[in-house]
Amino acid sequence: MNNPFDWKSFTDKLREQLPNSNVNSDAPNKLDFSWIQQYVEDTLEQSLGHSFKKKSTNRSATPPRTENQPIQLQPKLMHTLTEIIVRIDVPEGLNAKRIRVESNAHRMKLRVLPQQKAQTILFPAKVLHHRVQAICQQKKIEIRLPKNPDIETFHPVTIRHDE
Repeated sequence: MNNPFDWKSFTDKLREQLPNSNVNSDAPNKLDFSWIQQYVEDTLEQSLGHSFKKKSTNRSATPPRTENQPIQLQPKLMHTLTEIIVRIDVPEGLNAKRIRVESNAHRMKLRVLPQQKAQTILFPAKVLHHRVQAICQQKKIEIRLPKNPDIETFHPVTIRHDE
């Protein structure tokens, strides 16, 4: 797939819009805008469900994982009006039963046993973690967490007046 978007032109135009004229004139090439492309692609992928990342044709570019290297899971976070959905493709050669998931109202921890350091995912909204549902089918794990409908609850505070 050809990527018709011109990122260089976009970052040049962004530099022109910066309010600090010293940044524009003195060191425009020292600014790092490389994160913008990743951010835009991730946002589009979450909202449209379509990947805009360039596919690598060279499969040998990633060295094979050795036994003592930690396994890095690649969770995909999506959300609807009522729930947050986390999808994980189980890496080739990994038994899905080795993956452990823990969650609370604000974040989720993913760990590959035996005792690998946990990866943390922050949720964009508070969830009802006690109502989570997860299923693993065809080497894909899908975790559904209902959003907490009580965004912000206010309770009356009684004021005691001493006179």
